[in-house]
Amino acid sequence: MADKRVQMLAAACIQFHNADLDGVSLEPLARQVGLSDGQARELFPDRESLERAVYERALITMATDSFASLPDDSIGDQLTHLLRERFTFFVRHRLSSRKILLGAISAGGGWRDPFEDQFWRFSVQVVALLEAAKRQGDIRPDADHALAARAFVSYYLTGLLLALRNEKTTAQDALDFTLPLVDALIDSLS
Repeated sequence: MADKRVQMLAAACIQFHNADLDGVSLEPLARQVGLSDGQARELFPDRESLERAVYERALITMATDSFASLPDDSIGDQLTHLLRERFTFFVRHRLSSRKILLGAISAGGGWRDPFEDQFWRFSVQVVALLEAAKRQGDIRPDADHALAARAFVSYYLTGLLLALRNEKTTAQDALDFTLPLVDALIDSLS
């Protein structure tokens, strides 16, 4: 049955990629992998549990891919790359991302754990990038890279809110809004 859960989740992720969470439906997925509706409900008791698993997997994949594809350039280029990848994901999945973010910040929303986990993992990875840049001499030895990472993540969240707030905001708009802040941060570390 574990294999069927993996198959359902993989099929659901394809649907999510094509049509966001609105395109994810339990019963068609069950039939696609050869399960009855009852068997599918044993794996995913309700739509929210399926949506949560799908979104979490997509978010983890995006995060992993964004770090795996980091350019071998300056710390500024690397941070810009991370912002571009994340803003593109969130804008592409704007409606689902709004739902997830609201669920993450509301009491009893049920989405807090996966969102917080990814948020903190991202923060730790940015600290590591800045620490590496410090070791390589790309930023001053006396620079507080942990504080700089917190500032960067704050800028990222500001851009994310901008991107999710308005249907007309593109990933590039969010990036254009955020980059001057990131550039000033990098300049202060040099």
